[in-house]
Amino acid sequence: MIANVRLKNVGAQDEEDIKIKAEVEELDNVEDTYYMDELKADESKTSEDLLLRIPSSTKPGTYTLKVTIEYNNDHDSDTKRVDFRVLESDIATSTTITTPQQNTTTTPPVVNPPQGNGVLINYDSNSKVLTQGEGGAIYSVTITNQGATAKSFVIDASGAEWATVRMSPGNVVVVNPGESKAVYVYVSANEDAPVGTHEISASIKSGTEVIGTATFKADVVEAGKKSFDQSLFNSILTYLLIALAIVLVLVVVVLVMTRGNKGAKKKEQKEEEFDTAQSYY
Repeated sequence: MIANVRLKNVGAQDEEDIKIKAEVEELDNVEDTYYMDELKADESKTSEDLLLRIPSSTKPGTYTLKVTIEYNNDHDSDTKRVDFRVLESDIATSTTITTPQQNTTTTPPVVNPPQGNGVLINYDSNSKVLTQGEGGAIYSVTITNQGATAKSFVIDASGAEWATVRMSPGNVVVVNPGESKAVYVYVSANEDAPVGTHEISASIKSGTEVIGTATFKADVVEAGKKSFDQSLFNSILTYLLIALAIVLVLVVVVLVMTRGNKGAKKKEQKEEEFDTAQSYY
């Protein structure tokens, strides 16, 4: 499972070294951590992919993803929880891997014919839509060892200068005889990635021998324009109302003081008139 955490700094100061941790508390060691270098005041930013590998032994059911952020030199924190469902795995009966981000119109996985060393490679040939600087997509490569001995395989992705590529559980996998293992390739487009169709070529090697190639297709689209920020508008409106209230209070104080001064002057004038009349008589 892949998680992207979007943060917004609604404070008045910039934040640095924000710790983002995603975990499934019901499952042991299912967690990932990412550090965001900087988040300026009133800025929004999305984290890199947090990878959570759900064990094949996990029982089907509803689980909770807990995301915790720590900031302000670890003095402050915030938590959000999201429920998700785990379905029964079908890997045991099929070598075709279904990813959660496949297109509605699915294409059967490409199957490289068995090589002389008895290796079968399946990979996801569906084209995925990637947005510049946001989120990502998941591809899969399944390696089946039809030989008599265990083999180690290395998956080497190339031609992805426009994207960030990560693999889970890693780009090196050991497959026992008669066994199939899947490697998940997570691809996210850079903010300056050219818009259009792209391909990533991944070679699968056993030792120095290239036994197969997987080609992943992606359609990069432009990041959407920023929408109207209701929270920012509410904050500005609040500040304006506070400023207006302060101005009204000042006006009332000035009026009261002015009226007080006028009353005092009138009283002094009456007293002076009275004194003058007495001295005249």
